[in-house]
Amino acid sequence: MLGVADNYEEACELAEREQSAWVKRRAEPIFYYSGEAPFRAIRDAQRPDQEQTFVASFDTQDELISWLNSQKTS
Repeated sequence: MLGVADNYEEACELAEREQSAWVKRRAEPIFYYSGEAPFRAIRDAQRPDQEQTFVASFDTQDELISWLNSQKTS
């Protein structure tokens, strides 16, 4: 269950908050899987007709993970 509301207006507000949180989450950079360097962070496309965006590139997975973690705290 995604959420419960007592009436239509509350349901709309809840849906708006949840959608906003989801869009924000989808905009965060993620690890683009690769077995070897370069290790990249990408931003997934929000729509099927859009392309992924490469955000950053690193020589090691540790550098990438450190960078991704720093993005979550900023």
